[in-house]
Amino acid sequence: MSLATRTFIKVIALFWAFSVVSYSATIPNFYKNVDEVQKSELSSNPKSIDQKYYMPYSLHVKIKYQLSDLTMQKDMASLLGIDAMQLMGDFEIDAPFAKYVNSDLLAPDMYGVSRIYEIHYSGTVNPFDICEFIEQNPNVEYASPVFIRYSAGFTPDDPRLGEQYAMSLMKATEAWEVTQGSDQIVIAIVDSGTDWQHPDLAGNIWLNSAEIPDNGIDDDGNGKIDDIRGWDFVGNVTTQEYYSGTYKENNNPRNPSNNHGTMSAGCASAVTNNSIGIASLGYSAKIMSVKCASDNAAVRGILRGYEAILYAARSGADIINCSWGGPGRSGAEQDVINQATAMGALVVASSGNDNSNNDIFNYYPCNYINVLSVGATDANDRVSNFSNYGHNVNVFAPGSRILSTTIGTGFTQADGTSFSGPIVAGLAALVKSIHPEWSPMQIARQIRSTSDNVLATQTPASRPLIYGRANAEKAVKYNNPDYPELVIPGFYCDAMSVNGNIGALVNYEMTEIKLNITNYLSPAPNSKIILSPYRDIATLKNNEIDAGDFGYLETKEIIVELQLKENNPWFDGFIDLLVTYQSGDYVDYQMLSIPVKIQSNNKFSLTQALSHTFMITWFGAHTPSKNVLWSVGTVEGQGSVYYKIGGSSRFNVFTAEPVYCVHGLSADVAYAGSGPTNGAAKIFKTTDGGMNWSTTLVSTITPFVNSIHFYDAQNAIFLGDAIGSSWGIASTSNGGANWTKLTNIPNPETGESGYVESVAYHGNSIWFGTSKGRVFRSTNRGQTWDVSVLHLGGTVSKMDFLDDNNGFVVYQEVASGQTGDQFLATTTDGGKTWTKKVQNFTSNSIMPISVYAISAADKFAITSFNGSVFTSDDMGMTLKPELTKQSTNLQVGTGYGDGASVRLWSAGRISIGFLDFEVTPTNIEKSIAVLNESPVNFGSVDTSANVIKRVDLRNDGNVRLNFSSFEIIPDEGVDPDEFRLVFNRPDELLPGETVGIAVRFQPKVYQTRTATLRIISDSDPATLDVPIIGLGSSTSSVEDYSNYELNITPNPTDEQLTLTHNLANLAEVQIVDISGKVMISNISELQSNQLEINVSALTTGMYYIVLRMKNDVMVTKAFVKK
Repeated sequence: MSLATRTFIKVIALFWAFSVVSYSATIPNFYKNVDEVQKSELSSNPKSIDQKYYMPYSLHVKIKYQLSDLTMQKDMASLLGIDAMQLMGDFEIDAPFAKYVNSDLLAPDMYGVSRIYEIHYSGTVNPFDICEFIEQNPNVEYASPVFIRYSAGFTPDDPRLGEQYAMSLMKATEAWEVTQGSDQIVIAIVDSGTDWQHPDLAGNIWLNSAEIPDNGIDDDGNGKIDDIRGWDFVGNVTTQEYYSGTYKENNNPRNPSNNHGTMSAGCASAVTNNSIGIASLGYSAKIMSVKCASDNAAVRGILRGYEAILYAARSGADIINCSWGGPGRSGAEQDVINQATAMGALVVASSGNDNSNNDIFNYYPCNYINVLSVGATDANDRVSNFSNYGHNVNVFAPGSRILSTTIGTGFTQADGTSFSGPIVAGLAALVKSIHPEWSPMQIARQIRSTSDNVLATQTPASRPLIYGRANAEKAVKYNNPDYPELVIPGFYCDAMSVNGNIGALVNYEMTEIKLNITNYLSPAPNSKIILSPYRDIATLKNNEIDAGDFGYLETKEIIVELQLKENNPWFDGFIDLLVTYQSGDYVDYQMLSIPVKIQSNNKFSLTQALSHTFMITWFGAHTPSKNVLWSVGTVEGQGSVYYKIGGSSRFNVFTAEPVYCVHGLSADVAYAGSGPTNGAAKIFKTTDGGMNWSTTLVSTITPFVNSIHFYDAQNAIFLGDAIGSSWGIASTSNGGANWTKLTNIPNPETGESGYVESVAYHGNSIWFGTSKGRVFRSTNRGQTWDVSVLHLGGTVSKMDFLDDNNGFVVYQEVASGQTGDQFLATTTDGGKTWTKKVQNFTSNSIMPISVYAISAADKFAITSFNGSVFTSDDMGMTLKPELTKQSTNLQVGTGYGDGASVRLWSAGRISIGFLDFEVTPTNIEKSIAVLNESPVNFGSVDTSANVIKRVDLRNDGNVRLNFSSFEIIPDEGVDPDEFRLVFNRPDELLPGETVGIAVRFQPKVYQTRTATLRIISDSDPATLDVPIIGLGSSTSSVEDYSNYELNITPNPTDEQLTLTHNLANLAEVQIVDISGKVMISNISELQSNQLEINVSALTTGMYYIVLRMKNDVMVTKAFVKK
């Protein structure tokens, strides 16, 4: 078998040092450990976003220099390296944005968009994983998938103006008395396509004066022939065609089946005062139609939207409206936005229709810098119930029941930020007509500064989240020379420097932050800038600054010092800093995110990312072992889903009725309980990892199953709500085939129910909390019960117990369904009595999703909705953060402890992952074991050769071991160079883990040679001496394996690989990551020449398969992709 189809290497006795791997001599290897990058870099892109949001086998890669058009493919292959090519397979490459930036344009290529390359590859590896891999190449600035976005005074005589409440709320007629816009202002509608023949649009359709119609020549040299009214970047393509990068461009940007773009165009600038249809704020502004969707209605999504943005900017668009978006940040997209802005175009984008906080659930392009983000309101000046909001949403405009144009000659009403966005785009065109010299940022600041703060808020503190609804009259009158008394400033922080060139907070010391703040509008006298951390996890040395008079377009550098507090929960996250600008009656806000990058031994791993558009709600989770998680929930309230990781990971809908709790026995066996509205509760069971589920009806016992707990494979209990005057609690002794109701329990109060997460088990003891503030307890698996009152009339929502006596409970002092602070209560007598209000979680910005008792260390762990984790070893009196990576909107959590190692799982609306950290056990054990026979024998080795062996060490204690030194001490008469340590040595070793120390033996004489490997650590004892021995001879006992072969299929793989070999005396097979950590061992049936190895538990990346024989080790590479 040739090396073209098989790559394997032979090394003698060593496998973990990846310097032994042979790469192409002409293609250097630049890649670091992917896991290390994940620990140290916060990215808004998870490893996997729902596939509807990205092209499956496509990438945007920005490199640090431009490739030649003639050798582009060859040069890119050489630059990225052989391992990246192995992941991608065959590929095609293009520079899609280069054609829009050159010396004859409005602006040079300021953001390097000509160095962004689009790659379509033949492999099956997820593009997120390839991006994560190749971003470690120093020649690559960034890499990202190719994302797919989705559609989110004077009185004119338009007959349906009376149906357009938006025009009156925004004072459009008063604005038109000041200006009716200009037909020299162009609004590009980058969307599904515009019906340019619609009678209420046709008069405002932009015509390309640089193009001679229908002559078949690209007169204006932009690469688009006869683009008279705009351009169709997609054509009538199928899903398979656009996945492969095939498009059918043409010069007709009309879509025959999708109304979205035509409605957006009507909102922006339908012809006004023409006795037809509707009026639009843009009035006389021209509409440039740029079509980025297929004619085929079955093919959803906005495709090539960012190339279309550059086309529009180059073609002279002043305003570019993007009524679409989705999750996932792309450096290429941000660079395109920046370039379009530099070319003079203001990009306006809708905030999205998920009723989400865009500060938490990032939505693009509206969350990009240099974008005017627009949310939606209704006819009563309330934020629409579907609209996204947040500090990142700059302004709001009507978006509920908006009347606009449709394909053909019609009109219709629709809801969405897709329509509030182009309404504001029309307003931007009016502002541009008054101030043709203004930059895009000035227009954006004008619209925000003149908006009305009329939107209802829950508290004054939430005002920055929904700043104001646009006011067209004020937008065209303020800062207008014709109205000299109406002036208003517009502040914005354009740039920020954190800790000099480091760019992040890296410790708990006072750190300098420099802010460049510009006033884009009228002068601002007596300005004041107030900065405040959004949570109490940092302090500012000088948070209130008298900035004095701020002139027009003046920029000032503001220097503040910020210091993280010890309660900072992040090793990888952000500290949000709210900036308030004041000058007279003017008040504005801006949220700045200060990166945090702190070294930590803790590690957060994302196992699954989920699309937030699916509205997944998780109710219950359970982990039977460290690497297995079961969780259950619902998708949009229409059917229950389960997610299981471990073995073969699965995510699927398995029943139409709601399921709330789950208990896993293994990766294959799990039980779940339902609570349908008709009371027909069931116990679900799977024995094949979720592929199939059987059911047992338990509706005669309970209408709602809150919890299931198995003591072993046969004996279990479930806790359910009451039927009549008795609780629905039952046990089984035959694995759930039959359930027997337990009756010896105090009766529930009227309307009293249990909670899914308010349950704890320890040994034979059980506790559950209720909606009436009570806690029930059994010490004998439910045979008898007693009850205590924690807070009468309150709710007990979450709990766990360290042992039979010490417990943590989260409760509220208000009735179920009411809003109130969440408190911590503790007990030291099993729940007979309680200490209340030990902590006020709400005032500490903690919203607990789970409580987990770490019994080995006598600690409790609290996980909050944003992923922060706090532990307490003094029954809640103090809370200590366990550093983690910032997450969003988590809903349920669970934990697993193994001595000093703790894994806390969490599941939320858009992600599932876990935090690994260590605790100090109550009873510390420090022990290190040598796994080799003593002495470590190198056998006979020719004096002209050398052999490398490993000395295997295992941490048999329950805490981390820290190594101080490794030293070879030769015996008397032995040359120091005969035994030498080679490659890197570890600094530490976790409990239960194994590491190999590489020792090279190169004899110089024909006789026995001996030495001692001395290891110094914080183990007990601290010094470990390992004797080593070898024989110098004229012949080597090392066998020649040059004729042996290895073959791995498939490679890459995701769950299972087959290893075929002809090696004799195979003693051990291991899979090792590139840092040398053993990931899989104890592989059985080594006598077979064909081994089946399950790798489903491994994350995406490159691994070494290590085959150990009599004296040697052979190594080959395998790639895992998810």
